[in-house]
This record gives sequence, C-alpha cells and structure tokens, in this order.
Amino acid sequence: MDPAQVQARLNALYPMESNGEYYFTMIYGLLDVRTRRFRFTVAAHPGPIVVPAGEWPRRLEVSGFPIG
Repeated sequence: MDPAQVQARLNALYPMESNGEYYFTMIYGLLDVRTRRFRFTVAAHPGPIVVPAGEWPRRLEVSGFPIG
C-alpha cells in the first residue's frame, strides 16, 4: 500500500478525539530493490538513515504530524 495512504488510513482509524489524546509517531516506506527507489512517509518521527556507497551515513531531515 502507498505510504501516504497508510498514514491517512491510520490517522482516520485513530482520531485524537476518541483515543484520549494519545498519539504515535511512525515511519513507513516501500523500497523497490530493482529501481532502488524508496518511497516513505513520516508522522513526527525522525527520518530514515541513508548510507550511500563510500559516504558517511546521514539522516534525512523530514517533518510530519503525529498520528492521532
């Protein structure tokens, strides 16, 4: 399932009004190993760590609202 669709569905399933003001953070992604394309979404969670060949690992700077 598309990462944006997963995030939207979870937000609909866990609305803040009905769950006592609890929320959660997440990162969800899909990696196509053939094309080396990584599609992802974040919900108030640190971004993924990228490890390019021959370079130092680095975290992708991303932002997003929590689920709930």
